Amino acid sequence: PLLGACLGVALATVSDVSFEVRGALTAAASACASALLKVLQQDVLQRRDWSSLELMRRTWGPQTLLLVLSVPLLDARADRLPQYEPTAERVGILLLSCAAAFALNVSALYAIKLTSAIAIVLLSQGKTAVTLLGGYLFFDGQPNVRQ
Repeated sequence: PLLGACLGVALATVSDVSFEVRGALTAAASACASALLKVLQQDVLQRRDWSSLELMRRTWGPQTLLLVLSVPLLDARADRLPQYEPTAERVGILLLSCAAAFALNVSALYAIKLTSAIAIVLLSQGKTAVTLLGGYLFFDGQPNVRQ
């Protein structure tokens, strides 16, 4: 899952180099929330001795509610969702994406339980560096201060 995430980010960083204040603020808020979530997850996993799957099972409801409430506020194209036409190909891609996200979450929670939140944040920074390097090496992306 980590390799797939790196390739996806590499493609996105090479093909989309525009800057928007709303996107930057959303990214900053996401980074802060992600760091806090990792610390809380580590505390719960280690203090209560839960498994990764148990933590996911106990938190999926509130996380889904938060996602459903935040999408209309953060996605400028959320008004198009009712007109979305699911095809077999789109549903298949969505299911593959869900399976990859599930595997990524399980492995991330497992890593958080065994290490520390700081180690996971450092790993994420390393992943970003490798992604930018991959974009440069494989997709002719030119790293600059905007990336």
